[in-house]
Amino acid sequence: MRLILLAMFVACALAASTNRVRRGSPFEKGDRKGPPAKETPDHEGEDKDRPIRRADNPFEKGKRPGAPKKLKPDAEGEDKHSVARRSAPATWDAGKLCYLFVDGFGDAQMKTNVRRAMDRFEAVSCVTFIEADTGDSSCTSSTSPKIEIKNDKAGCWADVGCHPTLNRVNVATTCDPYDQIGVLMHELFHAMGRYHEHTRPDRDQFVTILYGNIKEDQEHNFEKHSSADFLTYGIKYDYESIMHYGTSFFAKSSGPTLEVKDPLFANKIGKQKDFSTRDILYLNNMYQCYNGDPSPCEHRGARKADGSCYCIHPFTGQDCQDVASGVEVFENDGSAAIIVKSLNYPDDYPLNTKTETLLKCTDASKKAQMEILDFAIEGYGCYYDKFTYTIMGNDLYPDVKCEDQLAGKTVTAEDSSILITLSSDDMYTFKGYKISFTCV
Repeated sequence: MRLILLAMFVACALAASTNRVRRGSPFEKGDRKGPPAKETPDHEGEDKDRPIRRADNPFEKGKRPGAPKKLKPDAEGEDKHSVARRSAPATWDAGKLCYLFVDGFGDAQMKTNVRRAMDRFEAVSCVTFIEADTGDSSCTSSTSPKIEIKNDKAGCWADVGCHPTLNRVNVATTCDPYDQIGVLMHELFHAMGRYHEHTRPDRDQFVTILYGNIKEDQEHNFEKHSSADFLTYGIKYDYESIMHYGTSFFAKSSGPTLEVKDPLFANKIGKQKDFSTRDILYLNNMYQCYNGDPSPCEHRGARKADGSCYCIHPFTGQDCQDVASGVEVFENDGSAAIIVKSLNYPDDYPLNTKTETLLKCTDASKKAQMEILDFAIEGYGCYYDKFTYTIMGNDLYPDVKCEDQLAGKTVTAEDSSILITLSSDDMYTFKGYKISFTCV
């Protein structure tokens, strides 16, 4: 018996803590079909070939069906064992993660989505997920630690790191509404040995925890780790990490439990849709996928294990040096402002159109800045038409604006580029935008 237990301990690369971490805010129960279809209002006597314009008040509500209500979170998850932490979680030996779907895993689509999430890790790193008893000797032994993936109703949670006897991930059907696999990636990242970003030892420089609004007995979910327990690998704090909590996780009321200290990132935390570039760096450092120090990628991209770069749209190419096709580029050498306008401005922008425009300073040491001279986008919570803009080259979650929300404002990026997009649907358009683009 002692020999069996010894073999199981060896299969994990480091001494593990016994934490179980749950996601802060699982989604509402239901199917995964996407937002409800938009209603089309009936207009008596209208020109059927052209939508009616609201010339008297373009932002008046009541004449256009409002956006559907946002999903209300289901029961919130928690970290059950966050007190006795003595060392960093154990990683999986040789980056091989053995897994099995336990008996009773009844959601076939969820099983497919879990494998899709595993594919995302394998595509950017040196780790591999191996289904138990499929022939690989790493996973056939009874002493090999394995991740037991469950489909219980009890939310989205995972044991952190590799444990010699029991490794569990639970993915309730509510964990990936509309087949978005970001939450599944989040839980698998826990199983691989990563804690939440907002519990880093240096987190107090970047976020403020509002303990007065945290639900009773849930404060431990915001406990800060020590530097011995949470290894940062020298990677900077990441507001857009797939492992970051949102502003109101575990809230008593509608107010926040967590605030960011940099207001530019106020709407970018807790999104959990895909890896950030720093997530890629963390993963590959944690599993020692790099042969030496990786060379940098352009536009804040991250080097993958295969040597290519993980780039955030619109950047692409081996080193993120190129711009995706279909994106219009305005380059500014810093000598004068460049005026950028939406299609047809000052007449209405077209229906059913998405335009992408990159404002780029040729001097990478400069910051891109846009002064909004004119701005009018159809409103209703930005559900129908929307204007988005990024604040840095690897901005995963662009800010979304509509109506006259940006009129007269100035936005300065964190680096030398801003990607702006304007998307319209099949009803109602306005004059759009006029922007003065400079480099500062």
